[in-house]
Amino acid sequence: MRRFDVLTFDCYGTLIDWERGIAEAFGAAARADGVTLDPAAILRAYHEIEPMTQAERYRRYRDVLALTARAVAERLGWKLAPGRETFLPESLPSWPPFSDSNAALERLRDAGHRLAILSNVDDDLLAGTRRHLAVDFDFVVTAQQMGSYKPALAHFVAARERIGAAPWLHVAQSYFHDVQPARALGIPSAWINRKGERPLDDRGPDHEFRTLAEAAAMGDVTRVRALARAEPATLAVRSPDGWPPLHLAAYFGHGDAVDALLQARADVGAYSENDEGNTALHAALAGCREMRVVSRLLTGGADVNARAAGGYTPLHIAAFHDDVAVVNALLAHGAAPDARDEAGRTPLAIAEAQGQALVARRLRGEMP
Repeated sequence: MRRFDVLTFDCYGTLIDWERGIAEAFGAAARADGVTLDPAAILRAYHEIEPMTQAERYRRYRDVLALTARAVAERLGWKLAPGRETFLPESLPSWPPFSDSNAALERLRDAGHRLAILSNVDDDLLAGTRRHLAVDFDFVVTAQQMGSYKPALAHFVAARERIGAAPWLHVAQSYFHDVQPARALGIPSAWINRKGERPLDDRGPDHEFRTLAEAAAMGDVTRVRALARAEPATLAVRSPDGWPPLHLAAYFGHGDAVDALLQARADVGAYSENDEGNTALHAALAGCREMRVVSRLLTGGADVNARAAGGYTPLHIAAFHDDVAVVNALLAHGAAPDARDEAGRTPLAIAEAQGQALVARRLRGEMP
């Protein structure tokens, strides 16, 4: 009932603000030598030199960083003493996460997704970074483990061996290092296009977050309200993968964003334009299942017996999860316990098949 069971993430640039970390590390080290560097010039040089250093041959990432640091310093006219270039790899474990990273990871974990990292880094450096991230990951795949760097395919092949046949989405900021190689292996990807860049090819990513839908997905209530007020038509604009803003806010459990969208008259009965073909209530139940969100959608007029692709009603989805409170709320609003999906299954049949004992008892009328 959940579209993707496993979400893998690139780390640096996607979860970790590596540009801020790089610029601050260069700035601090240069100031210690009495040198002032322009942060924009640092990053321009870094983004030119680092990929070339990485592509020469496999070497550990701390060595890539050190060689890049020396070359960038030389480019910018800063004479580094021998051995000083290690300031950059030594700084990596202190690079901060983006402000939205931990909240998003926690919501995805709470929605039942398995989370993993595929990163162009060394094991020990990533271990330092993980102290800044609020969730545990099922597994990590690093360049050190693979002996190669993305966009080479080894990270993705190794991840597939771990994941098996489970539905999998790869989430990343780098189109070149992540989106294109994922596509080459038939792995769906979500492009976190933080800089508003253009795709490097004509196909584009499978999913991309930018617009009001992105603000709703991230729970940015201020942005949601501003866009809904200034451009009411955006309330109905789907994300590139077909989700209305209300669906995304509901799925990720953003109660304040749901309130703001409903107050702005978002259509609570709208359907997603993708293979899921569902309503915001279905999305809330397939995602974080926040009771506040479910209640708000129900009082806002959501059809408690609406059908999604596959014939699922909201009660079918609630029965898939062992959440008696949600089942009670749906029944109180008129959910039909005898509704059948396209396979002929009732919510009770799904609860029993999933081993959801409490929900099954409630649907059999054995508990209030």
